[in-house]
Amino acid sequence: MTKTETRSRMDPRIRDRRVAVKRHEGRRRLRLIIAAVSVVATLSLGWMLLHSPAFDVDHVRVTGDAHVSAAAVVGASELRRGEPMIGVRETIVARRVRRLPWVRTARVTRRWPGTVVIEVRERRPAAVARARTGGWMLVDATGRLLAPTPLPPPELEALEGTPPAGAPGDRLAPAALPALRVASLLPRARVALIRVVALLPDNSLELRLSAGGVVRFGPPDHARDKLTAALTVIDHVGAGAVGVLDVRVPESPVLTRR
Repeated sequence: MTKTETRSRMDPRIRDRRVAVKRHEGRRRLRLIIAAVSVVATLSLGWMLLHSPAFDVDHVRVTGDAHVSAAAVVGASELRRGEPMIGVRETIVARRVRRLPWVRTARVTRRWPGTVVIEVRERRPAAVARARTGGWMLVDATGRLLAPTPLPPPELEALEGTPPAGAPGDRLAPAALPALRVASLLPRARVALIRVVALLPDNSLELRLSAGGVVRFGPPDHARDKLTAALTVIDHVGAGAVGVLDVRVPESPVLTRR
């Protein structure tokens, strides 16, 4: 029996069913092709739109700055007007800004279609240290060097006997950190009373009063207890009466009057 004869004897319903199945498969393939083309076209259009001038960086806004200028923050961020917003990486930009000596934290936010906001939080000076190039250097409580200053500000203790401080953005020498910690613990209202925290050659500490007396502090251990003992005695007798006050054993301070 020939193929022609077989086809002629095939049930018309079976033949129609086969034709319908082939047509359905064809329409399904066509829909898949159209869907794929649509996805590619949408993605391509979105890519072109996000990289178009409509979504470029037009403005960089800086908030929270005081000591560091907005221009310095923008410069450190390395953001450029006209670059695609989609290419701005917030964490990388924030890391660049944190390299500035004064910046403690930086938060970067994209605000579409064309603004990048950089919110900075600055470090607070805790003391001043002798600078390698002369004068003094502001330093925060972590040992970060902030900026030079010709004289110690009246609201900050001066660190004496410590290794000279380097450039802004560097760290204070490890040997100076005990003196910095004691200076950071001293209440701001008492800075006019105790002006200097000195590191001695034997690595012990000495506090120098603005009235001329000294406090033998010893090693930096039990710093809070020693400061409490020193301030208690000074408040009781008056700063002008203190010649030498030994608080190396904070439970038993020894006072030599002037």
